[in-house]
This record gives sequence, C-alpha cells and structure tokens, in this order.
Amino acid sequence: MYRKKLFSVRILSVVLILATVLSFVCACKEKDDPDKDENVDEGFNPYPYEDLSVFMELPDYKNITVESHLVEKSVQAELSYFFTEHGLYLPITDGKAEKYDLVNISYVGFIDGETFEGGTAMSVDLLLGSETYIDGFEDGVIGMNAGQAKNISLRFPDDYGYAEYAGKDVVFTVTVNKINRAPELTDEMAKQYTPFATGEEYLSVLRRNCLFGIAFEKLMAQCSLKGYPAEYTEYYQYFKQYFMGLANQNGCSLEEFVSSQGGYYSAFGLFSGMSLSDFEAVASDYARSNTVNDLLTYSILRAENVTIDGERYKEAKKVFEKESGATFEEIAASAGEEAAIISVLNVILSEIVRAGVKEI
Repeated sequence: MYRKKLFSVRILSVVLILATVLSFVCACKEKDDPDKDENVDEGFNPYPYEDLSVFMELPDYKNITVESHLVEKSVQAELSYFFTEHGLYLPITDGKAEKYDLVNISYVGFIDGETFEGGTAMSVDLLLGSETYIDGFEDGVIGMNAGQAKNISLRFPDDYGYAEYAGKDVVFTVTVNKINRAPELTDEMAKQYTPFATGEEYLSVLRRNCLFGIAFEKLMAQCSLKGYPAEYTEYYQYFKQYFMGLANQNGCSLEEFVSSQGGYYSAFGLFSGMSLSDFEAVASDYARSNTVNDLLTYSILRAENVTIDGERYKEAKKVFEKESGATFEEIAASAGEEAAIISVLNVILSEIVRAGVKEI
C-alpha cells in the first residue's frame, strides 16, 4: 500500500535544512572570492542575495502553534529509529499490539474483491501510531496478537495520490507476524549510544529537535514564492538528472522508467507507474520545497542578524560540540569547515524558531 505523504517531517527538518545551508555557503564563498583558497574566516557572511524578500515574504516565525500530539508522534518515531538501530526492541509473544509498538505485518488489499497494484506487502515493519498508511489502518492493527490475521475495512481518502483508488472502499487482510515493544530508555543506553549522560537528557534534546522540525515545516507551508532564484532551477535539474541516470542504467528512456519501473523513492516522493507529466510535477514540488527551505532559513537568520563571528554563534558552537560529542575542529577536519558551520547555524535556527512556538 502506498504511503499517504510525499515528504516526511524528518527529511524536511534535517536533510533539507542542512543540505541547503551547505549549498548557500559554498555558492557564496565562490561568489565573494572565487580565487580564494583558504579556510572560511570568522567574518564570512553566508548570504548569497542582497534582498531575499524579492523571492518570498518572511512568515511570522515568532508566532507558531504546534500540536503537542504531533511532537509526541515525531519523538516516538525517532526513538523507534534509535531502538531499531541498536537492536533494543523487546519481542512480545504473549500480548496485544499497542500504540508505538513496532510490528512486522503482511497484508493483501482488495477493491471490489480484486487485488490491486501496490496493495500487497509481505513482512514489512510498521510503527503503530506513526500514521504511515491511510487512516484507520494502524488502528485496525492495534489490539491484534502475533500470528493473528483479520480483515480491516477502510476507504481510501478522496485526495489519495492515485486517482483510480481515491474514495474507494478497500479491505485489507492483515497478518501480524511479530510484535516488538520499545524498552524504557535508560541512562546506560544513553551513555553507550549517545553523547549524553542520561536518558532524560537525550530525550529532552530529541523532543526539542522534533519540535523544531514540525514548527519549521509549518512555516514552510505558509511561504509563497514571488520569484525563483537560480537555486530552483538547480534543484529541478538535479532531480531530473538523478532519475535520467537511473533510466540510462536500466537501458530505457526517462518516460519508460517512471512509468514502468517498480519501487517507491521516498526521499523524493516519487511513485512507480507515473506519467511523465506527473514526474515533472513531482520534480517541481521537490525544487520548490528545497528553494523555500533555503529562503526561509536565510531570511530568519538575516532577520535575527546572525553572523558567524558573533557571540550567539560562539555559544551555539558550544551547544553543537556538546550534543554531537565532537569538537568543531574534528567535524571540520572530517567533513569540511562549511559542514561544521552548517551545524552551528542549524543550532541557532532551531533556537530562534522554537522561541516562537506555542504548544497546544
């Protein structure tokens, strides 16, 4: 079954912010002095445009409402990644599946008694409560036992990504193969797997980062482009070239690839079975999201008069070093100085955005 969202909060709040800051830093460095071959100096100002408002008006980042249940859902998803990565989930053999359990399921979907493309999957993991699939699916799994199978009757939403399924009744025969339950986050886990001394400290930072990601995504949703900087075209071309490369590897045209190749490219929000015009629309959405992310990030930093030689930057550097478990110099040596600057700027951006949040 196809997932109901094209872009995830996790991608928007982490990958896009960090990647686009890097692109702007590098572009500006070249623009300021293309022949300069030394490290970024303390007075370097990573803004490539004199007036960002010609492209987009800055939304009210000092007045953001965030629903607490969305933060909790995001925190649980991040903890799921953490427990999975380190093999910490506890198998449940006698008991019912609960919200935030990680279950392994198989399912077959039927519309009008017939199976349909994308409606069948075997042995896939699902975090209950993540709202990964259509409304009602996870609620139907909650309360099931390991080894149990049952039918879950649902309806595809009217705005579903595939028009031929939108608004239709569907029945999923679901089998729960395994139930895994998250353990209590302990100080020992934090010490062993994170830079933090206690589970409480790690959880606090995790929640803070999730709050920032959700708030930033809300701000992005309020943005409307008035113009298109050069970066928009660069993102658009990157997207197309990436999939053209995949098409070439498969010995077919781009149109043939997106219409016939299997797979779901979650990082790009691209489904198989698309028409070329659908693909172009997704490419435009990808370019727009990245461009808005760039403009929003730098508009906020500029509005707050953030520079990389000020006291705020120096304090953020200390926070970054504490939470990363590495020094600025170590990050700069392994990933490059621009990447280290990015990380510190992201700490400042998070502080600014979270200061304007009201949780309800």
